[in-house]
Amino acid sequence: MAKPFDPRLLELERYPYLIDIATRFADMDVNGHINNVAMAAVFEDARARFDFTHCMHDSRGVVMTVATYIDYTAQAHYPHPLTMAVGVSSIGKSSWVISGLALQEDVTRAVCRATMVNTDGTRPKALSEGMREMLASVQMHFPQPQI
Repeated sequence: MAKPFDPRLLELERYPYLIDIATRFADMDVNGHINNVAMAAVFEDARARFDFTHCMHDSRGVVMTVATYIDYTAQAHYPHPLTMAVGVSSIGKSSWVISGLALQEDVTRAVCRATMVNTDGTRPKALSEGMREMLASVQMHFPQPQI
């Protein structure tokens, strides 16, 4: 079961990458809002655009998406575009989490977290130092509270 998302993921200013993605008439369901499957595809498209813009690196192996969690906070509607915010929210030994925020007309519609794993095609493969540095350059920052 997915853990509840960190409410700091709702803060647009934490994300290093923004892109507007058009909604399509075909994305609507019988209830007149953007279907959940279509929203998942929009998050995937935003992650791919983020990856091509910021994260392509020769030293990685085969990258696999191993988990995707989407929390819907409000309905999205056609024909208004979605503003997608994307950033790396955590970095592990062989994996990282890309978080995304979908807004439409300045209202948050959904939050997504996708866990990506660097592999040799079969097994997890440790991130190279270069890949780790590149991911850190687009990492979202969550300062620890002062005690």
